[in-house]
Amino acid sequence: IKKVAKQYRQRVLNEVRVLYNFIHPNILKFINWYETSNHIWIIEEFCAGGDLYKILQEDKALPEWSIREFAQDILQGLLYVHEEGHLYCDLKPSNLVLLEDGTVKLCDFGLSRPVNDDQEVHVEGEENEEFALSQPGENQRQGSPYYMAPELFHDLGTHSYASDLWSLGCLLYEMASGRTPFFSRVLHKLIIKIMNDDVKPVKGMSDAFNDFLLSLLQKDPTRRMTWEDIARHPWLTHGEHTEIKLPEIREMPFQPRYQAMVKNLREAGVIAPAPDDEHDEDGSNHHHH
Repeated sequence: IKKVAKQYRQRVLNEVRVLYNFIHPNILKFINWYETSNHIWIIEEFCAGGDLYKILQEDKALPEWSIREFAQDILQGLLYVHEEGHLYCDLKPSNLVLLEDGTVKLCDFGLSRPVNDDQEVHVEGEENEEFALSQPGENQRQGSPYYMAPELFHDLGTHSYASDLWSLGCLLYEMASGRTPFFSRVLHKLIIKIMNDDVKPVKGMSDAFNDFLLSLLQKDPTRRMTWEDIARHPWLTHGEHTEIKLPEIREMPFQPRYQAMVKNLREAGVIAPAPDDEHDEDGSNHHHH
């Protein structure tokens, strides 16, 4: 049973709407919900194994065979979400729960969106751009910037299937190394790292794993691995090919607070203009999809 304060009512109702229609072995089963004067209660399937965040805190890094097993579950769940025409928008360790037998399930669909929905996805946090970030996965109530794709920080950045797959790359990196690929407690420094720093292969992991990882963590969403690439990647399969059909995606505006901040940092010269951006006179960027 999950208890949520009334101020998050919209988000909870969004989650209930989404989960009610989702039936998949790698998605947490929604059972029922009810409202009391101060809270909304959600009754969900019980997951005795806790969440991935706790496991990573205890173990720091996981062996590759175990990452592959987790990855296969996460991919099945995420692919189902995408095939249902939704974006997850909030893939992070604390949103992945485990059954006793080790099956991983996606939970917390409060930020997920239909792909043709043009509401903003709100990422909460202080308005002050120097705000200290909580550790990755700590704050249960916000989309975590640690797992956000670089294009989301551009003026016209939009959530897409590709931005969910970037988050998956961050997750795999963290499982393999015990830390997120980009880290800073200061938000604008974190954003600069996500946008500019290269990710190095993880030592001690197979070449196939690192190839898979770095193909997900491509800064340019048009060059990032797609579901078709994933379906035939040697780290997961032995070359067999699966047909994957995804609903056509309409662009969704992203959280403007981060984008406004990046714009200011660019104008102040803190962040260099991204190399692929074409600037016109007024400084706005156009992304060609």
